[in-house]
Amino acid sequence: MASREVERGKLTYRPLDQHRREIRLVELRSDFSAGDNGDQLPSLRMRHVFFDLGNPPQYWALSYTWGSRPQKTVLVQDEDRSAQEVFVSANLADFLHEATLHSKSNANHVYWIDQLCINQDDDAEKSHQVQMMRDIFSQAELTIVWLGSQGLTLSSEELKSFAKLSETIDSDVETQLRDNGCRALESECRPTKLVSMLHRAKNTAEMTVNESRRPIKSTCLTNIIRHMMWNGQTKATRPEDLVYSVLGIVSDGDACGIEIDYSKHYTTVYAKVALLFLKTLGAYGLALSGQLGRGGDDDGFWLPSWIPDLRLDSAHTFHHWPSAYSSTSRMFSATMHSLFEYSVDEKCEVLSVHTLHVDSVVEVSTIFDFADLDSDDRVAESSAKQTWLKTFAHFLQASLERYPQRYDHPAREEMLWRIPVADWHWDGVMGVGRRAVPEDKRGYTAVLNSDSGLVDSGLGNHPAYLDNLQLFGNICFVTKSGFIGLGHPDTVVGDEIHLIQGSDTPFVLRNTAGHYELVSETYVHGIMDGELFDDRVKFEEVQIH
Repeated sequence: MASREVERGKLTYRPLDQHRREIRLVELRSDFSAGDNGDQLPSLRMRHVFFDLGNPPQYWALSYTWGSRPQKTVLVQDEDRSAQEVFVSANLADFLHEATLHSKSNANHVYWIDQLCINQDDDAEKSHQVQMMRDIFSQAELTIVWLGSQGLTLSSEELKSFAKLSETIDSDVETQLRDNGCRALESECRPTKLVSMLHRAKNTAEMTVNESRRPIKSTCLTNIIRHMMWNGQTKATRPEDLVYSVLGIVSDGDACGIEIDYSKHYTTVYAKVALLFLKTLGAYGLALSGQLGRGGDDDGFWLPSWIPDLRLDSAHTFHHWPSAYSSTSRMFSATMHSLFEYSVDEKCEVLSVHTLHVDSVVEVSTIFDFADLDSDDRVAESSAKQTWLKTFAHFLQASLERYPQRYDHPAREEMLWRIPVADWHWDGVMGVGRRAVPEDKRGYTAVLNSDSGLVDSGLGNHPAYLDNLQLFGNICFVTKSGFIGLGHPDTVVGDEIHLIQGSDTPFVLRNTAGHYELVSETYVHGIMDGELFDDRVKFEEVQIH
């Protein structure tokens, strides 16, 4: 093992020449070096290179999550030729340790690693380098996606096999990644010639390599962000990186009007995303803003309620899933597909829309939740859902007795099985959604009458009705005039049901100190198909803060 005199401190960075599109690369040595306390550390040497798109240098690009575990040290020889112990994220340190252990056939390999190659204390440099990341990753000889060290043994033979395996996988790569547990961006992001090597142990860890120098194919920014929110992938060390990190791989990155600038607060970036949502998605963009646990941060910054907090997983959007894929598959028409119009003040704090005030909430149920339940136990899960259905049936019956004027007898019969699934059915196999139909009542009846919540007789051991149940994490509510609906758990007595002009579904708004806050999209039985909408309807302007 090599040893050298070291000093602890920050790396010394020589400024990059942005006009010459300079980048830094680090060379990972093939053996460990002794740190100041005798630990054997991965050792790297840094150097500047001119990045020429026509003739890029040879390097491997590393993609990984920084994570929140305690940092570890590595030894880096900076551009002043002094060796220093530098703190890096534990996940990066784990990769460098594994790569050094198995580097005999790849001695002193050159990498681009953002945490080391970008001066993280220089916002101007960081903004410029992140803008180059599309080119940096697409021009890399290999792109390694490191998902963790647990259970992973990275041998030189495995490294050699990447190129061979990459020839057999192309357009179906997202299926392989998803099946193997890699949290890819579904079918929206399909890197060319991407390879996943699956290592099975107590926990799965993977390494993925991009063998192509062609640009990565992708989709628009709004689709990428929506999928990240839906799939619980909204994690980043810096909040703005949830947006900046994907600008380089989306098809509209240059046209979406968002510039990478780390001198701006993340709330400014999220506001631009919200405006992009409204411009491209209409009222559906507001459905992404109703999120549990919204709030400020340690700096005292608060997001207006109509701007989605991308740090949180998406709120449950009842009926816009199908229309997220196709504008021709809109399930509901609460405002008869009227035109969505809006305006925003100069500070991007107040959103003005036109709404029809439907009613006010006077009663809410408890939250339908099984947070302590083992989700891998299908029997227990089904039994819990059966309990929900019985609880909902009691709530519905009591509400109808108190407010008998709103629904007739046929409607009451349908409400029992339509409301729990929010009147729609998602076919996961076919990948399409549809409105609930009378045949779906069979699933409701079978589940409700089963001893364990499981059924057989042609419906399978876990019927589609259970899989489409929308009660989880939500509440039921009753309005002053007897409307019954299914809504976000933040809904409270006194909240108002509004139809926002141009929206397919109702929304819950909260009147606070003379202005409104957006709570969530909602489902209200009996008004989802324009029943309240005619030529006499007059929408009024409201301001949402």
